[in-house]
Amino acid sequence: MHFFNMTPFDLYHDLAARLLGREDFPLPLPECDRNYPHNIGLLSDAEESALAASVLNHTRGLSLEDWRALDMEQRLPWMRFAVDKSGLGANGGQPDRASILLSLGDRIRADSPVIDADEVSTWPDGLVEEFVADGTLISIEAAKSIACDACGHDHVESVEYIKSPSASELRAYISCPTVGRVLVPFVRLRRWAIDPQKFQSPAELESVSPAGDEPLADRAQLVLIAMLELDAVDSDRRKPTDEIAIKALGEGTDPNALKGVMSDLKTRELINSKTGRGGGCWLTDKGNSRASKLRDH
Repeated sequence: MHFFNMTPFDLYHDLAARLLGREDFPLPLPECDRNYPHNIGLLSDAEESALAASVLNHTRGLSLEDWRALDMEQRLPWMRFAVDKSGLGANGGQPDRASILLSLGDRIRADSPVIDADEVSTWPDGLVEEFVADGTLISIEAAKSIACDACGHDHVESVEYIKSPSASELRAYISCPTVGRVLVPFVRLRRWAIDPQKFQSPAELESVSPAGDEPLADRAQLVLIAMLELDAVDSDRRKPTDEIAIKALGEGTDPNALKGVMSDLKTRELINSKTGRGGGCWLTDKGNSRASKLRDH
């Protein structure tokens, strides 16, 4: 599962939406500043309770008291495991180079440039080393907490370093409530930061657009073309985001990866959408015209 283009605040609410089964969640609250970039509402008390119950159902070893004591960013690892456990986050296979480059570009724009070892474990062999060699990725300090892989209870623990006896090599451990001390290979603690000055990808460059049109990033262009080819040209022929995502980016694409793209296209009045049961997105007249130009370009 990949969360390339989300800040912790976005990721928290995205995971909450999945675990609560709310495709149209989170919704903007009436008092929200609609110019705020994320423009999303907070969980109500009832939704927070339902979310906690869902997380606890999938993360044995975490108590309700533990959950209540966690702040948002500390909750993210637990929620990620709950999504994985429920099968909601399955991505359908190994990502290819093109999708990874697009995702790295999204992360730069979202100011969320840190990648951990568990994330890159599904990347094609040698790609991390290639990105490090060309300067795209820079090794940074090791992770301070990590998920236990010894007991199957999906809990996250702080990493402790031990060198005993004194002549031995330094080792990393976490404490598991079930099996006790668990050795953590240093390779799992590796992390990298994306260097925006070195990153080179077509996704980072806005393509040349017809005169008078605002430039669009590659992924936004692919979405418009996909919607046109799916005949999503009015409300009666609207298409769900997951169908648009597959058409635009291929099988195994996580539709949540398009959340920012769809929001931007709607702001530009290129698409419109309906939330809730039977909801979906469709091209506006302006979007239809733009998609036709892009497809024929």
